[in-house]
Amino acid sequence: MHTMMRRPLIGNFSWSAAGNVVVAACQWGMLVALARLGNAETVGAYTLALAVTAPVALLFEMQLRSVLATRNSPARTPGEFLAFRMSTGALQMAVFGGAAWFLDRGSGTWIVMLGVGFNKTVEGFSDILYGVQQERDRLDLMARSQMARGILYLVLLTAVLASGGTLQVGVFAMSGAALAILAFDFRNAIALVKEEPDAARSLRPAWNREASRDLFRTAISLGVSSMLISCYTTIPRYFLEWKHGAATLGYLAAMAHFSVPGRTIVEALTQACLPRLSRYWRSDDRAFKKLVLRNLAAAAGVGVVTLGISVAFGRPLLSLVYGSDFARESDVLVPLMLAAGLVFVCSVLGSALTASGHLQVQLPITLGVVGSVAALSALLIPVQGLRGVAWALTASSALWVLCAGAILAMAMRRKAGRPEVESASPPGTLDAHLRRTDS
Repeated sequence: MHTMMRRPLIGNFSWSAAGNVVVAACQWGMLVALARLGNAETVGAYTLALAVTAPVALLFEMQLRSVLATRNSPARTPGEFLAFRMSTGALQMAVFGGAAWFLDRGSGTWIVMLGVGFNKTVEGFSDILYGVQQERDRLDLMARSQMARGILYLVLLTAVLASGGTLQVGVFAMSGAALAILAFDFRNAIALVKEEPDAARSLRPAWNREASRDLFRTAISLGVSSMLISCYTTIPRYFLEWKHGAATLGYLAAMAHFSVPGRTIVEALTQACLPRLSRYWRSDDRAFKKLVLRNLAAAAGVGVVTLGISVAFGRPLLSLVYGSDFARESDVLVPLMLAAGLVFVCSVLGSALTASGHLQVQLPITLGVVGSVAALSALLIPVQGLRGVAWALTASSALWVLCAGAILAMAMRRKAGRPEVESASPPGTLDAHLRRTDS
């Protein structure tokens, strides 16, 4: 009988961190390539495409990877997840097409939006396969895939721009890389499940109306929350581009990328810990609390380091990486990094809420945070520009930490006051097997 060994947490964290660091470096490299081989308007056009497509992609993806990895919908097979993703992917592309037509500003911006949207749709299918890998504690496979895609994106975009090609051509060159990586992910997932029961059917898309309804009910609140969280960063960008132009938006995008190293470390930590937190919530309250507190301390530490670097070296770093034009706005970098540090803490709190099955409660929290950033953006950005963005994000992030922390603390107190119950996972499922072998 096949026995799957669960990898140590430190190993999964190391692979996840390595993958996220490489992806972040590649994304930053793409931004530098756009700034150096293009101009601030080129950076702004690409940033606008990301700002438009990211919330839509997150809505339709519905965090299905987390639902699969934590078995919040335990009766559903990966094939049913993939079939559901095909349906939502088609709707997603239709929305991207409408948005590209509506927001077309000339100069081929609609082509950039469609290309970026297509890439995100393909990445959504890879994300389901990552859920299969993450559930089995094989974050090494996921990290290798993410690294390969990030490197290909960077190489192709840079090569196109350096040879005199346009941003539109570069984006569609990236589409070929996304499709190649999807094929690679399918091969890895098939190899991973081949010795499990019903392996031949587990990754075959299976259209099932009942399964689709169940997945929709389970994950829609996460999708809306993810979309709104994306709006937390994109709403200020919409206001900034509207009132101050694409070049100013390019400056903001460049400075915001200084938070990427810290964000990648925290994301690696939360992804590595997510399946284990889910098991601890079902079986060991003390271990759950201990791991959450450790993660919060780590996220806060990363935030402090990021803020300290921005205070001490912000202006020379901006000048070195992007040029003297960008360094003139260095005083905005510190409040931006303060907001980023608060978001690092929010990521840990959100991961703990997802692992504990508190999916629906995240929606009202996110609504409150997005509402606050929208109101503050409308008030501050028309007058203060980049500084208004920074302070709107900082105030909203502080509200986010307070709300998510309070909800998680109440959930842990309620659970501590009830008799411990067994997990709802059916006997013989992978989750039940991992819980029996957890040490």
